[in-house]
Parts: sequence; structure tokens; C-alpha cells
Amino acid sequence: MSRRRLILLHICRCNREFLPYFQHVMLEEDTIHVVVILTMDLLALLANGVFIFLIKYKTPKNLTAYSNILFIIACVDLFSALCSALCVPRVLTAAGQIVFVHVGPCILVGPKLCHLVFAGFAQCVGLSVLLLLIFVIYRLRILRTETRFDRAVVNEQLQRAATGAAVFAAAAMPLFYFSGSFDVPVI
Repeated sequence: MSRRRLILLHICRCNREFLPYFQHVMLEEDTIHVVVILTMDLLALLANGVFIFLIKYKTPKNLTAYSNILFIIACVDLFSALCSALCVPRVLTAAGQIVFVHVGPCILVGPKLCHLVFAGFAQCVGLSVLLLLIFVIYRLRILRTETRFDRAVVNEQLQRAATGAAVFAAAAMPLFYFSGSFDVPVI
């Protein structure tokens, strides 16, 4: 049995009736897809690692609140790139359903790990967008403040908003994970 067929059986949980929809899963374009995604993710890991180093060791003390939110965003993006590199999801449609097929290294362990990593990736993407929105609002508000006390209040509000967003994402991840199904529908 070929490696491609083994991977398909692993993903589809041996439901042979669903396999014709995924015969193209590990073809040449998927190899190109995996190489492109892994290259982008490795570059993102490297860039965010350098960014975190610069934030931690090269940021002036008067920009602490600004650097804290940048640090949180960089950590979320770093984790997102790591999750993306592990699962390398492909979105396919079959029988009117959207199916995520993982073609990354996580398939060597099992579908539940792939789904867990994908849940982390999806939550990080949403959290990153939310944190960037908070960051833009912070920049607009801090430019309008005139006194040091007003800036301290804005900095405190920034910390609360970023913490609330992270707590919300952490609470939503298990919901996303448990909403997934590993059962392949019979057509």
C-alpha cells in the first residue's frame, strides 16, 4: 500500500467510501503546499523570535506598555506559526461538507493531535486579529492623552483588554476542539 493511501486511511478512519473524494490529497501540488507553508512558518518563527528578543532586551523603559502588547502579539504569532507548521491544514469540500485534511508532521502522531494543533492555530489567528485591533485603539488613545496620569489609565486599560482577549481565547479553544468530529460521514 502506498504512503499516500496509508495517510488517507489514517485521516479517514478506514472509511473507504469517502476515499474517492481525497485521492488528490498527497499529490505534487500538496508537496508544494507543504513546502511553501513550512517555509513561511519557519520564517515567521525566526522573525518572531528575533522580535521577542528585541522587545525584551532593546526596548526603552518609557515604552513599557507599548512593548508589552507587542510582546503578547509576537508570542501569539509565534505559537500560531508553530501550530501551522505542525498541522499544515488543507481545506477540501466533499459531499457538501468542509473537511480539514492535515498533511503536516502531526499526522505521524494521530488525528486528535492534528485537530488540537489546528484548534490552537485557529484560536491564535483570531486572537492575533483582536490584539492588533486593541493595539491600534491604544495607539489612537495614547496620542490624544496629554498628562502622565491619563497615559497610566490608558496603559491599565490596555493591559485589561489584552488580558481579557487572551482569557477569552483560552476559554474558546476547548470549545473549538470539542466541536470537531473525527467521524467521516458515509455517502
